[in-house]
Formats: sequence, structure tokens, C-alpha cells
Amino acid sequence: MSVIYGPAHVELTDWINDHLPQAKNILNQQIQRETSKALSASVLDEAFGRLQVTYDPVRNALLTSARSAYDAGFLGRQMPDLSGMYDLTLLNQVLAEKGKKAIQ
Repeated sequence: MSVIYGPAHVELTDWINDHLPQAKNILNQQIQRETSKALSASVLDEAFGRLQVTYDPVRNALLTSARSAYDAGFLGRQMPDLSGMYDLTLLNQVLAEKGKKAIQ
């Protein structure tokens, strides 16, 4: 399984980070449509305070979590090969076209 990123993903991520109040409002409107009740501004602010919107798949975090799960006995007798989990080629091409730093 590979994770694939494209220009729209990078652009949307940048938009959210550049327009956080609008992004919170749009999210809250959708939550209200789905659940019939919006979240309070304080709940949204607290949630977004714990959130980092990024196009970086944070590869090292997944590998660390997988190692911890394996060490705890949750992934069988052999550590799974996760080397093909991420294909960052397309993402890094998009980032290069936009003058942004490549993801490792």
C-alpha cells in the first residue's frame, strides 16, 4: 500500500493553514450537517490547538508506532516490512514545483 499525494492535497493543506478561521467554520458547518449540532468555538479552538494540518505523512512516527506495536507482540513473530508504505515521489515533485522543501 502506498500513500499518494497530488497538487490539490498540498494546495488544500496550505489553504487550511492560511485560512484557519474559515477552515474551522467550514468544518463546523459540516459537523452540524452530519450531527445536527455544531461545536462551540472553544471546543474547536482547543481541538485545532492540538492539530497540525500537514501534507507530511510523518513517516518516522508510523515506523516508531509499528516498532512499539511489534515489541508489544501485536504484529506477529516477524516485524512487517514497511519500506513500501510511502511513495513520496509525487508529493516531492509537487512540492518542488511549488518551491517547497521535499519530505524525507
